[in-house]
Amino acid sequence: MNATALPDLSPARTGSGPAGGSRAQRSRRRRLDLPLLASSAFLALVVLLALVGPLLVDDPGEQDLLRRLAPPGSDGHLLGTDQLGRDVLARLVVGSRISVIVGITAALLSGIIGSAIGILAGYAGGWTDRLLMRLTDVQLAFPTLLLALAVIGFVGPGLSTVIVVLGITGWVSYARVLRSEVLSLRTREFVESAQVMGVPAHRIMTRHMLPNVTGPLATILTLQVGTVILAEAALSFLGLGIPATTATWGSMLADGQLYMGTAWWLAVLPGTALLLTVLSINIAGDAVRDRFDPRTYTS
Repeated sequence: MNATALPDLSPARTGSGPAGGSRAQRSRRRRLDLPLLASSAFLALVVLLALVGPLLVDDPGEQDLLRRLAPPGSDGHLLGTDQLGRDVLARLVVGSRISVIVGITAALLSGIIGSAIGILAGYAGGWTDRLLMRLTDVQLAFPTLLLALAVIGFVGPGLSTVIVVLGITGWVSYARVLRSEVLSLRTREFVESAQVMGVPAHRIMTRHMLPNVTGPLATILTLQVGTVILAEAALSFLGLGIPATTATWGSMLADGQLYMGTAWWLAVLPGTALLLTVLSINIAGDAVRDRFDPRTYTS
Protein backbone atom coordinates (compact mmCIF):
# COMPACT_ATOMS: atom_id res chain seq x y z
CA MET A 1 0.00 0.00 0.00
CA ASN A 2 1.45 3.30 -1.06
CA ALA A 3 1.87 5.92 1.62
CA THR A 4 0.13 9.21 1.05
CA ALA A 5 2.63 11.90 0.20
CA LEU A 6 2.59 14.71 2.72
CA PRO A 7 2.96 18.29 1.50
CA ASP A 8 6.29 19.98 2.07
CA LEU A 9 5.59 22.72 4.60
CA SER A 10 9.16 23.92 5.06
CA PRO A 11 9.67 27.73 5.05
CA ALA A 12 11.68 27.55 1.83
CA ARG A 13 8.72 25.90 0.02
CA THR A 14 5.85 27.80 1.52
CA GLY A 15 7.57 31.16 1.63
CA SER A 16 6.15 31.78 5.09
CA GLY A 17 9.46 31.99 6.94
CA PRO A 18 12.06 34.73 7.02
CA ALA A 19 14.06 33.15 4.18
CA GLY A 20 11.20 33.23 1.73
CA GLY A 21 8.60 35.60 3.08
CA SER A 22 5.15 36.10 1.65
CA ARG A 23 4.68 37.59 -1.80
CA ALA A 24 3.59 40.88 -0.25
CA GLN A 25 6.65 40.96 2.00
CA ARG A 26 9.02 40.21 -0.88
CA SER A 27 7.33 42.93 -2.91
CA ARG A 28 7.74 45.37 -0.04
CA ARG A 29 11.44 44.58 0.22
CA ARG A 30 11.87 45.11 -3.52
CA ARG A 31 10.20 48.50 -3.28
CA LEU A 32 12.66 49.45 -0.53
CA ASP A 33 15.62 48.51 -2.70
CA LEU A 34 15.49 51.72 -4.74
CA PRO A 35 15.80 54.12 -1.77
CA LEU A 36 18.52 51.91 -0.32
CA LEU A 37 20.48 51.90 -3.57
CA ALA A 38 20.09 55.67 -3.94
CA SER A 39 21.18 56.32 -0.36
CA SER A 40 24.13 53.93 -0.68
CA ALA A 41 25.27 55.63 -3.87
CA PHE A 42 25.01 59.06 -2.26
CA LEU A 43 26.94 57.93 0.83
CA ALA A 44 29.62 56.43 -1.39
CA LEU A 45 29.88 59.78 -3.19
CA VAL A 46 30.19 61.65 0.11
CA VAL A 47 32.93 59.31 1.34
CA LEU A 48 34.74 59.56 -2.00
CA LEU A 49 34.62 63.35 -1.87
CA ALA A 50 35.87 63.26 1.70
CA LEU A 51 38.84 61.10 0.67
CA VAL A 52 39.98 62.65 -2.60
CA GLY A 53 37.78 65.71 -3.09
CA PRO A 54 40.09 68.24 -1.38
CA LEU A 55 42.82 67.25 -3.83
CA LEU A 56 40.60 68.10 -6.81
CA VAL A 57 39.17 71.48 -5.79
CA ASP A 58 40.67 74.90 -5.22
CA ASP A 59 41.73 76.24 -1.86
CA PRO A 60 38.46 76.70 0.10
CA GLY A 61 39.96 79.64 2.00
CA GLU A 62 41.06 81.62 -1.07
CA GLN A 63 39.20 84.93 -1.18
CA ASP A 64 38.25 87.04 -4.18
CA LEU A 65 36.26 90.05 -3.06
CA LEU A 66 35.74 91.18 -6.66
CA ARG A 67 33.64 88.03 -7.25
CA ARG A 68 31.83 87.84 -3.95
CA LEU A 69 28.29 86.39 -3.92
CA ALA A 70 28.61 85.08 -7.47
CA PRO A 71 25.57 82.87 -8.24
CA PRO A 72 25.85 79.15 -9.12
CA GLY A 73 26.98 78.59 -12.68
CA SER A 74 29.37 81.52 -12.70
CA ASP A 75 32.57 81.17 -14.69
CA GLY A 76 35.02 79.12 -12.61
CA HIS A 77 32.57 78.66 -9.75
CA LEU A 78 30.08 75.88 -10.40
CA LEU A 79 28.16 76.47 -7.16
CA GLY A 80 28.93 80.15 -6.79
CA THR A 81 30.90 82.03 -4.15
CA ASP A 82 30.21 83.25 -0.64
CA GLN A 83 30.38 86.72 0.93
CA LEU A 84 34.18 86.67 0.81
CA GLY A 85 34.46 85.32 -2.71
CA ARG A 86 35.37 81.79 -1.59
CA ASP A 87 34.32 78.90 -3.80
CA VAL A 88 31.22 77.20 -2.36
CA LEU A 89 31.93 73.85 -4.04
CA ALA A 90 35.40 73.66 -2.53
CA ARG A 91 34.01 74.47 0.91
CA LEU A 92 31.28 71.82 0.57
CA VAL A 93 33.86 69.20 -0.35
CA VAL A 94 36.12 70.08 2.58
CA GLY A 95 33.06 70.14 4.84
CA SER A 96 32.19 66.60 3.78
CA ARG A 97 35.59 65.42 5.01
CA ILE A 98 35.00 66.99 8.42
CA SER A 99 31.54 65.43 8.68
CA VAL A 100 32.79 61.96 7.70
CA ILE A 101 35.76 62.06 10.08
CA VAL A 102 33.78 63.33 13.04
CA GLY A 103 30.76 61.09 12.37
CA ILE A 104 32.66 57.82 12.02
CA THR A 105 35.32 58.32 14.70
CA ALA A 106 32.97 59.71 17.36
CA ALA A 107 30.41 56.94 16.69
CA LEU A 108 33.15 54.29 16.97
CA LEU A 109 34.40 55.81 20.23
CA SER A 110 30.85 55.81 21.61
CA GLY A 111 30.42 52.22 20.44
CA ILE A 112 33.56 51.02 22.21
CA ILE A 113 32.62 52.69 25.50
CA GLY A 114 28.94 51.78 25.36
CA SER A 115 29.56 48.17 24.30
CA ALA A 116 32.01 47.58 27.12
CA ILE A 117 29.64 49.06 29.70
CA GLY A 118 26.54 47.31 28.35
CA ILE A 119 28.09 43.86 28.03
CA LEU A 120 29.75 44.08 31.43
CA ALA A 121 26.54 45.25 33.12
CA GLY A 122 24.40 42.58 31.48
CA TYR A 123 26.78 39.70 32.16
CA ALA A 124 27.99 40.61 35.65
CA GLY A 125 24.62 41.65 37.07
CA GLY A 126 24.31 42.46 40.76
CA TRP A 127 25.90 45.61 42.12
CA THR A 128 28.01 46.03 38.97
CA ASP A 129 24.87 46.22 36.85
CA ARG A 130 23.19 48.62 39.28
CA LEU A 131 26.22 50.90 39.45
CA LEU A 132 26.71 51.07 35.68
CA MET A 133 23.01 51.62 35.03
CA ARG A 134 22.92 54.46 37.58
CA LEU A 135 25.86 55.98 35.72
CA THR A 136 23.82 55.64 32.53
CA ASP A 137 20.87 57.38 34.19
CA VAL A 138 23.12 60.25 35.25
CA GLN A 139 24.37 60.60 31.68
CA LEU A 140 20.77 60.61 30.39
CA ALA A 141 19.92 63.45 32.79
CA PHE A 142 22.15 65.80 30.81
CA PRO A 143 21.18 66.55 27.18
CA THR A 144 24.02 65.47 24.93
CA LEU A 145 24.27 68.72 22.98
CA LEU A 146 24.09 70.85 26.12
CA LEU A 147 26.83 68.80 27.78
CA ALA A 148 28.96 69.06 24.64
CA LEU A 149 28.46 72.83 24.56
CA ALA A 150 29.57 73.11 28.18
CA VAL A 151 32.69 71.00 27.72
CA ILE A 152 33.76 72.59 24.43
CA GLY A 153 33.09 76.06 25.83
CA PHE A 154 35.46 75.25 28.70
CA VAL A 155 38.16 73.36 26.76
CA GLY A 156 37.93 75.26 23.49
CA PRO A 157 36.91 74.29 19.94
CA GLY A 158 38.88 71.90 17.79
CA LEU A 159 38.49 68.77 15.69
CA SER A 160 39.89 66.38 18.27
CA THR A 161 37.90 68.05 21.05
CA VAL A 162 34.63 67.68 19.14
CA ILE A 163 35.34 64.00 18.39
CA VAL A 164 36.18 63.16 22.00
CA VAL A 165 33.26 65.09 23.48
CA LEU A 166 30.66 63.67 21.09
CA GLY A 167 32.16 60.19 21.48
CA ILE A 168 32.07 60.26 25.27
CA THR A 169 28.55 61.71 25.46
CA GLY A 170 26.97 59.29 22.96
CA TRP A 171 27.59 55.88 24.56
CA VAL A 172 24.31 55.56 26.48
CA SER A 173 22.20 54.06 23.69
CA TYR A 174 24.83 51.35 23.08
CA ALA A 175 25.00 50.45 26.76
CA ARG A 176 21.27 50.15 27.34
CA VAL A 177 20.53 48.11 24.21
CA LEU A 178 23.48 45.74 24.55
CA ARG A 179 22.78 45.21 28.25
CA SER A 180 19.27 44.00 27.44
CA GLU A 181 20.65 41.71 24.71
CA VAL A 182 23.26 40.23 27.04
CA LEU A 183 20.67 39.66 29.76
CA SER A 184 18.79 37.39 27.37
CA LEU A 185 21.99 35.65 26.26
CA ARG A 186 23.29 35.04 29.78
CA THR A 187 20.92 32.11 30.36
CA ARG A 188 21.56 30.43 27.01
CA GLU A 189 23.05 26.95 26.98
CA PHE A 190 26.31 27.85 25.25
CA VAL A 191 27.04 30.49 27.92
CA GLU A 192 26.20 28.12 30.79
CA SER A 193 28.37 25.43 29.19
CA ALA A 194 31.29 27.84 28.96
CA GLN A 195 30.84 28.77 32.62
CA VAL A 196 30.76 25.10 33.68
CA MET A 197 33.97 24.47 31.73
CA GLY A 198 35.66 27.27 33.67
CA VAL A 199 36.08 29.74 30.81
CA PRO A 200 37.08 33.15 32.25
CA ALA A 201 34.40 35.83 32.32
CA HIS A 202 36.31 38.21 30.07
CA ARG A 203 36.68 35.47 27.45
CA ILE A 204 32.96 34.66 27.59
CA MET A 205 32.09 38.31 27.08
CA THR A 206 34.48 38.80 24.14
CA ARG A 207 34.20 35.40 22.43
CA HIS A 208 30.58 34.48 23.12
CA MET A 209 28.62 37.62 24.02
CA LEU A 210 30.09 40.19 21.63
CA PRO A 211 29.63 38.18 18.39
CA ASN A 212 25.96 37.62 19.28
CA VAL A 213 25.19 41.32 19.67
CA THR A 214 26.79 42.52 16.44
CA GLY A 215 23.36 43.06 14.86
CA PRO A 216 22.08 45.66 17.35
CA LEU A 217 25.57 47.11 17.61
CA ALA A 218 25.83 47.64 13.84
CA THR A 219 22.37 49.20 13.73
CA ILE A 220 23.07 51.67 16.53
CA LEU A 221 26.50 52.48 15.10
CA THR A 222 25.06 53.29 11.68
CA LEU A 223 22.34 55.55 13.05
CA GLN A 224 24.75 57.16 15.51
CA VAL A 225 26.92 58.41 12.65
CA GLY A 226 24.04 60.57 11.41
CA THR A 227 23.32 61.83 14.92
CA VAL A 228 26.96 62.82 15.40
CA ILE A 229 27.08 64.62 12.05
CA LEU A 230 24.03 66.66 13.05
CA ALA A 231 25.57 67.42 16.46
CA GLU A 232 28.83 68.56 14.88
CA ALA A 233 26.93 70.78 12.45
CA ALA A 234 24.96 72.30 15.34
CA LEU A 235 28.14 73.02 17.29
CA SER A 236 29.81 74.59 14.26
CA PHE A 237 26.67 76.61 13.56
CA LEU A 238 26.94 78.05 17.07
CA GLY A 239 30.66 78.72 16.64
CA LEU A 240 31.75 76.15 19.25
CA GLY A 241 32.72 73.24 17.02
CA ILE A 242 35.47 73.22 14.42
CA PRO A 243 37.44 76.52 14.26
CA ALA A 244 35.99 79.06 11.84
CA THR A 245 39.11 78.86 9.67
CA THR A 246 38.03 75.35 8.56
CA ALA A 247 35.04 74.98 6.25
CA THR A 248 32.23 72.87 7.72
CA TRP A 249 28.61 72.48 6.75
CA GLY A 250 27.48 73.96 10.06
CA SER A 251 29.61 77.09 9.74
CA MET A 252 28.48 77.52 6.12
CA LEU A 253 24.88 77.43 7.32
CA ALA A 254 25.68 80.05 9.95
CA ASP A 255 27.25 82.33 7.34
CA GLY A 256 24.50 81.76 4.80
CA GLN A 257 21.59 82.63 7.08
CA LEU A 258 22.50 86.31 6.79
CA TYR A 259 22.17 86.22 3.01
CA MET A 260 19.01 84.19 2.49
CA GLY A 261 17.33 87.05 0.65
CA THR A 262 20.20 87.81 -1.72
CA ALA A 263 22.34 84.64 -1.95
CA TRP A 264 20.14 81.63 -1.19
CA TRP A 265 22.80 79.11 -2.23
CA LEU A 266 25.01 79.92 0.75
CA ALA A 267 22.57 78.23 3.14
CA VAL A 268 20.55 75.97 0.85
CA LEU A 269 23.49 74.00 -0.56
CA PRO A 270 25.15 72.99 2.75
CA GLY A 271 21.73 72.43 4.28
CA THR A 272 20.77 70.13 1.43
CA ALA A 273 24.06 68.24 1.71
CA LEU A 274 23.52 67.78 5.43
CA LEU A 275 19.90 66.69 4.94
CA LEU A 276 20.67 64.15 2.22
CA THR A 277 23.64 62.71 4.11
CA VAL A 278 21.76 62.14 7.36
CA LEU A 279 18.70 60.84 5.49
CA SER A 280 20.86 58.37 3.56
CA ILE A 281 22.50 57.20 6.78
CA ASN A 282 19.09 56.63 8.37
CA ILE A 283 17.92 54.60 5.37
CA ALA A 284 21.11 52.54 5.56
CA GLY A 285 20.52 52.06 9.29
CA ASP A 286 17.03 50.76 8.63
CA ALA A 287 18.48 48.30 6.12
CA VAL A 288 21.05 47.11 8.66
CA ARG A 289 18.30 46.65 11.24
CA ASP A 290 16.19 44.66 8.76
CA ARG A 291 19.19 42.51 7.91
CA PHE A 292 19.90 41.50 11.52
CA ASP A 293 16.33 41.44 12.91
CA PRO A 294 14.33 38.50 11.50
CA ARG A 295 11.14 39.78 13.14
CA THR A 296 11.07 42.52 10.50
CA TYR A 297 10.06 39.94 7.89
CA THR A 298 7.24 38.42 9.84
CA SER A 299 3.66 39.58 9.56
